[in-house]
Amino acid sequence: RICPGVSSTNLSHIPSDAFDLVYTSYITPLSDPLNFHYKNGGNETEIHSEYKSLCRYYGRFDKNSSSNEDNSSHGKGTNPSKRAFDEVQKMQAIQEEWYAAWTSELIRIARPGAPVLVEEISLPLCEVSHDFGGVSQDFWERAVRRYSWKVEKDSMHFTQAANGHYFLSMKKQDE
Repeated sequence: RICPGVSSTNLSHIPSDAFDLVYTSYITPLSDPLNFHYKNGGNETEIHSEYKSLCRYYGRFDKNSSSNEDNSSHGKGTNPSKRAFDEVQKMQAIQEEWYAAWTSELIRIARPGAPVLVEEISLPLCEVSHDFGGVSQDFWERAVRRYSWKVEKDSMHFTQAANGHYFLSMKKQDE
């Protein structure tokens, strides 16, 4: 059976364990996971610029330092780097939930023992700024545990792509 191009975040009409091979060519990252557009207005370029600014401050934050608090009146109680750190953590968690939603459905519709492939995976925005965000390779092992994905433990294999993206192949557990 072939399932034509559909959004894998809504595959409820497809029965579980239906396909011998399941893949997606690209999971489009959320372009505005913190809803800056609705909070601040602005076009896509301005919104992306806000995210890049967050990443610049995020890179300056030392989570092990006791001097991260800003007690000045303009600091609103927290320095810009600390605020950026918190926002980037929130942004990444939202992005990871998005990737997990797609992948959960891909795994669900794969037959036991079937390969599940995710291609052209973007890295997190603060690691690579030419994309709108994505997930790091270590996300996948954490996700298997967090979402109880039925994936064979040693089946995950990563391949680097030329454009900074990467590919993931894994195998759904046999019953």
